[in-house]
Amino acid sequence: MALLVAVLLARASLVKGVDCNPSFLDPCVPAFKDPKAQATDACCDNLEEKKPCLCVWYMDPETSRYFKMPGADHVSASCGVEFPYRKTCH
Repeated sequence: MALLVAVLLARASLVKGVDCNPSFLDPCVPAFKDPKAQATDACCDNLEEKKPCLCVWYMDPETSRYFKMPGADHVSASCGVEFPYRKTCH
């Protein structure tokens, strides 16, 4: 059973060969929290590079809160990365 859990966790953290570690969202946190804050280049670069992870993060209770914060729409627009919604994540 423990092996099955480990395999499932490993699969969730890797999507299409992309590392979906939630720490890649760290540079975006200030901009997620404050709609007046500018999304940094590191934030936008991570979101662009990790597009395959967006649904993983959106569906995860620990990281989904970022997509509901006041600045999420601003981050999405300023980085040019459309955030997923439950209906677009399978």
